[in-house]
Amino acid sequence: MVIEMARIQMNYPGVGNASMDIFIPEYSGAEERAGITEEDFYGGKFPVLWLLHGEGENCSDWFRFTLLEEYAAQAGIAVVCPTIENSFGVNVKRGDPWESFLTGNLRTAVYSMFPFSEKREDNFIAGISMGGYAALRLALRYPALYSIAGSIDGILSLEEDMLSYWWNREQLDYIFGEQGGEKSAKYQLLLLPKAEKEKPAIYLTCDKSNRQFEENRKMKKELDQNGYESILKETDGEDEGSERRNRQLKEMLLWISRKRNGEAQNL
Repeated sequence: MVIEMARIQMNYPGVGNASMDIFIPEYSGAEERAGITEEDFYGGKFPVLWLLHGEGENCSDWFRFTLLEEYAAQAGIAVVCPTIENSFGVNVKRGDPWESFLTGNLRTAVYSMFPFSEKREDNFIAGISMGGYAALRLALRYPALYSIAGSIDGILSLEEDMLSYWWNREQLDYIFGEQGGEKSAKYQLLLLPKAEKEKPAIYLTCDKSNRQFEENRKMKKELDQNGYESILKETDGEDEGSERRNRQLKEMLLWISRKRNGEAQNL
């Protein structure tokens, strides 16, 4: 285990490469000026964001390419970034059961080791690209676990012509099963909002240059029709690469923070 300030990196026996990076808020001058004592700050349990990476990445990329620690500290939330390989966060047909791990053993292990709240209202899940798909799917399939879900430039359609160069037929068969297993209703995000009565709030952000942009619009419409509180923040190529990712993360965490505090949601 390596600890740098409030960041913890660790491996956990589970499935695949079950490694994770964890951020824990630290008591600082801001809390002191607000009249919060150190005893009170560490006396409770922190709300937690489960933050998922994109294809070809791992759990440390959020820390490497964004100011995640700064933004999470400002929001007063802990962050767990697990490595989920290129799994889309599902129980891989010819591989590891990532869905079961993310919604089961991982949560049990994290709650047992760290002062994180298990309450639904204090648990949020989000991700980028492939991780955005995983976050939305898990929140919609397990709404009792998460009160807020977020997707940054998320993959919302699994149609081959909508996917990037990372994906091919062989990979999709490995993950979802042969003969178009990804077309099964349980993997189709647009079908999931109809199935659930308990509804997490949903944050979507996508740049117009992204091939999944129109799918994000379709998802927003579907969420609205099924009574979800949701927002779609559209961007138009004002930045790219790590700069865009950093901005999108900051805006999403601000929305989550405002949502938690009951403030206006339109950004």
